[in-house]
Amino acid sequence: MLIIRTEQIQHFIAKNDAELNRLIAQALREANPERIADYDDEKLSAMIQIGIERAKSHDIERAEDVGAFVALMFEIAPNFDEQDEIKIVLADTNFPVSDRLAQLWERTSDEAWEKAEQNYKSDVWFRA
Repeated sequence: MLIIRTEQIQHFIAKNDAELNRLIAQALREANPERIADYDDEKLSAMIQIGIERAKSHDIERAEDVGAFVALMFEIAPNFDEQDEIKIVLADTNFPVSDRLAQLWERTSDEAWEKAEQNYKSDVWFRA
C-alpha cells in the first residue's frame, strides 16, 4: 500500500493545479518509484492532472486531500472511486469532504478495495 508520510503531505500545499501536479509527481516518485517508473514526466503529469480533476469532481479541494486521492488512483486503480462502498463514502454529505476521504478506511471493507483493484480501468488515464 502506498503510504505518504506527513512531511510529504505538507509538500502538497500548492498555489495552483500545475504546482500541485508537480508536487504530487515528486511525492509519487519518492514514495513508490517502481509504480510510476514506466511513465515519462509528460505522461505522468497528464495522468496526475486527470486525477486532480477526478478528485475535484468529488468536491475534494484541499491540496493534501487531492494528493491522497491521486495517490489512491495510482495505488489501487484510477477508477477506485466507482466501487459502490467507496462511492457511498465519498458522496456522504453528512460529513465534510476532507472527513469523507479519511473515513474511507473506516467505512469500507477490505473486499471493497479488492473489488476496486480488480475493476481497474486503464482508459481512465486517457482523455476520450
